[in-house]
Amino acid sequence: MESWGLLLSVVAVLLIQLVKTEDLLLPYEYLARVITKQKMTLLKIKNAPIFSSELSVAESLLQEVIFWIQSRESGLRSSEERVFSPFKNYPMLLNELNHFERQFGIGVRDFLLEIRLGIMKDILFETKKSQEKMNGLWQMAFMSLLIFGFIYLTAVQLELKFSALFLMGIFLWQIFGVMFFLWGLKRIERWFFHHYYQFL
Repeated sequence: MESWGLLLSVVAVLLIQLVKTEDLLLPYEYLARVITKQKMTLLKIKNAPIFSSELSVAESLLQEVIFWIQSRESGLRSSEERVFSPFKNYPMLLNELNHFERQFGIGVRDFLLEIRLGIMKDILFETKKSQEKMNGLWQMAFMSLLIFGFIYLTAVQLELKFSALFLMGIFLWQIFGVMFFLWGLKRIERWFFHHYYQFL
């Protein structure tokens, strides 16, 4: 009876310590924390350079153009030279407009609205590209998990032992597949838009 009392007091002390350190959460609190971590992880993946280099530059350029349009609508005429984010051929056009506005004082608002529309269409295109790349990488990650899961189940059920060299070879082969996939996407994009890039 004393041992049960001692055991219960030890469990109670442990539970109090867990509550103090916030490791013991109610189910909805635990679920909220997991969802928050998942959202942060997906945001980090989305903002990784491999996915969003072109997209982030395009969005910053769009913000610069919107700021320029707003300054024109408020009647402010800038005499300083503007610096634009390097996205496709837009900085060349915007630098020319900035030059004409500063030198000759011409109104560039209508041109800026057209350029803003073009940047928005390019952002949609870059977003679609990023989504396709993301989907392909998620599919490859899922296939990798299936392969290693199959190897693990085979080893457990048939009592087989796979060497570390064999497993490392499979892992490196999958890494090579990811790199080949990304390289292939770049090659296909260049092949499809080769004449457009030459024009730019």
